[in-house]
Amino acid sequence: PWAKQLAGSCVRLCRAPRAVFSRILLLFSLTDSMDEEEMAAGGQSQLFTILLVNSGRLTFPDYTVKRTAKVFQDREDLIRYEASMRSLQEVISAMQLGQWEEALELYTTAKSAWLDHQEELPVFLRSFTTGWAYTRILSRGVEILQRLRQYEEAVKELRSLLLQTVYCPDSRGRWWDRLTLNLHQHLKKPEEAICAIRDGLSDTLVRTGHKLALHQRAVRMKESASFKKYYLQLRNLPSIHVQDVKHVTIRGQLFPHEGGMGKSRFLLPANGEGEEGADATLICSVEELSLAHYSQQGFDQGIHGEGSTFSMLFALLLWDIIFMDGIPDVFRNPFQTCPLDFYTDCFYENRKEAIDSRVQLLIEASVETLHSMLEDVWTSQEGKVCSLVSWERFSSLQQAQVFTLTLVCEVGVWNHRDRTSEVLCRDGRISLKNNHLSSPPNNQAFMVQWQDRSHRE
Repeated sequence: PWAKQLAGSCVRLCRAPRAVFSRILLLFSLTDSMDEEEMAAGGQSQLFTILLVNSGRLTFPDYTVKRTAKVFQDREDLIRYEASMRSLQEVISAMQLGQWEEALELYTTAKSAWLDHQEELPVFLRSFTTGWAYTRILSRGVEILQRLRQYEEAVKELRSLLLQTVYCPDSRGRWWDRLTLNLHQHLKKPEEAICAIRDGLSDTLVRTGHKLALHQRAVRMKESASFKKYYLQLRNLPSIHVQDVKHVTIRGQLFPHEGGMGKSRFLLPANGEGEEGADATLICSVEELSLAHYSQQGFDQGIHGEGSTFSMLFALLLWDIIFMDGIPDVFRNPFQTCPLDFYTDCFYENRKEAIDSRVQLLIEASVETLHSMLEDVWTSQEGKVCSLVSWERFSSLQQAQVFTLTLVCEVGVWNHRDRTSEVLCRDGRISLKNNHLSSPPNNQAFMVQWQDRSHRE
């Protein structure tokens, strides 16, 4: 009784009419994720987004919605997709709670519902199909089976997933790597593991980063004494040339903290004015320590932004191409933060001529032209919601212009998901993971990749 008093007057909605409105919202905002909280809320976040847009507090980029492909063939097809997404969320929820037996049961039930391929849709629309959702469930099932130490079953599932190329192609590298690990470490089948590495390296759908992981696993095997009799097989694997980057070791005084766990902190002289400032010491992160090091080298501006620094410059310099008209199905509702094909190979293929022309322009552009291009986009688009842009990343337009001077924006055009930290600089290509970008007075940007080794030293 007291619970009813606290809740006050309540209204209970009928399931069937509520389901109709939920499906309408699902169709309207198909590109939004369906997480567990949102499904329970009945699409409130989509409605809130519409409210913010209508009130002028949220603005999306300008583009033309052009739907040509039919994602769902009929009402039953939509209902099956909705059910598959709910099954996926149930599996994910059980895994997050550590309920592995329940997750196994949910995965096994979903496995029987896996449907035929839908190759007629472009890859960026297949993610809204029942088959894609069930493929994600099967991929999660591999992790469930491994947690329960059912490695033989996990290997069978991985091989089944790798037999098809229609759904989740970006996951193939991870599947090959996991298959190799299970065969090598858990099932002690080295010859099959080597064959899996060979097939993975030869798979044209495997991304560069995952091919590198497979290559590194093969190198470790080759260097292991237990793999001497397989040396010839390992030597005949497809080779990958890895160009090393310049390594700089930055030393700092580690700040002692109780237990020795958690993120490392360092002591840094404050370099303040006066007697008190001269003796002051700051506690800083490894990123701040790196930026301080390059500040002492004459780099008067620095940003630690992971890949977001380059993603933002990429978006600003190619904004009109990213949101260009005439490409069907990449914009299917008015509230998208990027085209649906952005993280696929289709992005470059659909805009090849425009991208090639823009890259050439950027290579040949003068300082004034780059400044003008950036200023035009910044002033006309600032504040609009774009998944590639954080408007707070740079302190001002002028700071963004300084960093842009050294960048020719080839970053991620062909494979943005796999190369979010790769840029083409005036002095060559540098691959990064965790990076800083600093600019000295002569406007030559400098990028570094740091690795925290404080736990060893």
